[in-house]
Amino acid sequence: MARKENINAFLHQLFLRQDFSTCLEFIESQIEVNGPEEYPVFLKATIKRQQGKIQESLQLFQEAAALNPGNPTNLKQVARSLFLLGKHKAAIDVYAETARMAGREDRESAHNRGLCFVYMKDYASAITAFQEANGIERHDSTYMQMAKVYMLMDDYQSAANVCLEAIEFSPENSEMLTTLGSARLLSRTPPRSLPPSPPAKRASPGRVKTSLPRSLPFARPLSLPSLGG
Repeated sequence: MARKENINAFLHQLFLRQDFSTCLEFIESQIEVNGPEEYPVFLKATIKRQQGKIQESLQLFQEAAALNPGNPTNLKQVARSLFLLGKHKAAIDVYAETARMAGREDRESAHNRGLCFVYMKDYASAITAFQEANGIERHDSTYMQMAKVYMLMDDYQSAANVCLEAIEFSPENSEMLTTLGSARLLSRTPPRSLPPSPPAKRASPGRVKTSLPRSLPFARPLSLPSLGG
């Protein structure tokens, strides 16, 4: 057991130093000698995902979950890889299984579940998930995603309310202040359409009438969130 812990500690140090090539080589040598074990496989999956090999990382996280079915951390990483592959419904199902296994849902899982719903355009469910995440532990990123979803729903007043609550929690969040300004600007009632202009009349000499152009309409920016807790 002590030798196994020493090996895992050594692998962890290699990972922290970002010496991924040496770390992977050592993992492979350990698998050849001892067969697959949870932590080396988990670490290999993490490195593969950082290298952009998402499908391979998914298979490795699933292998780690099979090696230790009682560890919800492995399933959370399975869900994250599914999310990165665009398999949002499958990711939601795995997050639900993770919560069932752990006996409760953590903030990160609830937040990421909300992101999945955003990409599925199920905005009401996304708002619910973000509210659940903030109910567990408030976080700037969750407030921001919630405000963006309300703006996607054209509910600018709710977006502004979320921003105000977030600013009370984190007064120095400049991005939230910017989003609040956008929400308030977009929540204003647009001006009523003017009736058609009468036919132009010939101007009398010495009485040239000028008019200023009306401002162009403000285009509402739409953005989808990125992943992150």
